[in-house]
Amino acid sequence: MDICDRVKAIREKLELSQAAFGEKLFLERSAVSLMERGQRNITERTIKDICREFNVSLIWLKEGIGEMFETSDIGTTALFDRIMAGENETAKALFRAFAKLDDNDWIVIKKIIDEMKKQN
Repeated sequence: MDICDRVKAIREKLELSQAAFGEKLFLERSAVSLMERGQRNITERTIKDICREFNVSLIWLKEGIGEMFETSDIGTTALFDRIMAGENETAKALFRAFAKLDDNDWIVIKKIIDEMKKQN
């Protein structure tokens, strides 16, 4: 597997279209397509952007050594990005609402969750 294959593997693991993946990196869909097919060089800047945006291991992306992602899961930020780039408007609205909560709101939500756990 070369770097082109690894870029495609990241995108597919995150379940992003080429357009959505490129949008996060300020690249056109066609640029992503060309990179994945090995018809366009992947610059150092793009490599760093992929690692930063999607929590990808630099050594894995460049050399194929180790794990794809820096942590055992795909990375919370990457997961949120995938949801926000998707088409599920309900999920997007929910995450936007969560982002506006203050500490008191989170205390109330925790109490609700704790109550739900007691009922099961």
